[in-house]
Amino acid sequence: MLSLFHSTHLDGLTALLAIAVLLGACQSDTTEGDQQDKMMLPEGKLAVEDPWVRPASRGDSTTLYMTVANGKSTADTLLGAQQAPAYDSVQIFALPDTAEGMAQAQPVDSLIIPAKTRVTLVPDSAYLMLDGLGQSLKEGGEPFLVTVEFAQSGLQQVQASVRTSPPSEEQ
Repeated sequence: MLSLFHSTHLDGLTALLAIAVLLGACQSDTTEGDQQDKMMLPEGKLAVEDPWVRPASRGDSTTLYMTVANGKSTADTLLGAQQAPAYDSVQIFALPDTAEGMAQAQPVDSLIIPAKTRVTLVPDSAYLMLDGLGQSLKEGGEPFLVTVEFAQSGLQQVQASVRTSPPSEEQ
């Protein structure tokens, strides 16, 4: 009887050890996944990814959306976009920090981009409003050239595709 108890006790310990090893392996994969996300950031610099604007007529407004990947060890700040002949003015909009329920994006002076992270500007959350377009923007037409400005990283010239929905929704 003691021998049977001892054997069952060892089987239980073996099972616990196997569970611990499996949990450790799962935790290791999660950590590697987090490291891969960080590794995919541009090393030591800031980059604008997947910029796009909504179609609009000449003289109207459009919204600029994008992902900002900050691979630097310090935060940076989105200040807006340089005014160009292509539009009259630009304003950053973002949801207030205390937004609850059906909050609307409000004009803000800047948008902080934390270190080692991606911030995605998407409809109903954060975006740049470009007013007084100097040209019409047609879906699938020529890319729209915009110069985005950051406090530390300076000016970044991007070509925004003209589309009605984010690139991730069309794939």
